[in-house]
Amino acid sequence: MYGEGDLECYVDSTENIYIKDGKLVIKAIPKGNGKYTSGRIRQKGGFTYGAYVASIKLPYGKHLWPAFWMLQTDEGNGCLHEEIDIVEYRGQEEKRIEYTAYVGRNWSHHKMLSDDTTFNVDFSKQFHEFALLWTPEKLQWYVDGNVKYELNTDWETWTNGVPNDQRPCRKQELFADPFQIILNMAVGGSFFPEDKYPKLTDGDARAWPKPTMEVDWVRIYQS
Repeated sequence: MYGEGDLECYVDSTENIYIKDGKLVIKAIPKGNGKYTSGRIRQKGGFTYGAYVASIKLPYGKHLWPAFWMLQTDEGNGCLHEEIDIVEYRGQEEKRIEYTAYVGRNWSHHKMLSDDTTFNVDFSKQFHEFALLWTPEKLQWYVDGNVKYELNTDWETWTNGVPNDQRPCRKQELFADPFQIILNMAVGGSFFPEDKYPKLTDGDARAWPKPTMEVDWVRIYQS
């Protein structure tokens, strides 16, 4: 398992990660008794700044949680944790996309800034382009070539209102380290609070209409 209360177990299996018709497929599979397998891929190496773009057809089904996101290449520096979620999506809300970034001293103490957009399209039906433009000054999120969210990378934006002991250890450039791309599909977890989303059942999972996340391509552009 990975993340906050996720139900899936990521496995190295051609049932969960495979190529079909030239597309990368990540599939969540119910195994019964509240157990699920799924897939997660993380880039080797890392890059700083640029445009990060992927063409993805998202899944459809209760408590499916696909993501195209980024983590620092060196997560163990003990002073600064950063994360950029280029696209997150709840499988039962097939028209709503979320964009998020985190900064903090560690995973337990961070500031999260996010936004979401509800569209007039079903993202499980066709491929759409999701992108992040990352410069020293800002982060910009795009869907199909249109800007949907923007954040500054200055110190004040990310430390205003944050206790000193939860801030990064020193005043430094934020979002200036190499990051790695991650593609995965979680099942359940903190993204689905029970006061808003009824608990996932085995019956719900067996009835998932489309438990697959297909990736046509991923591209990184740098000047």
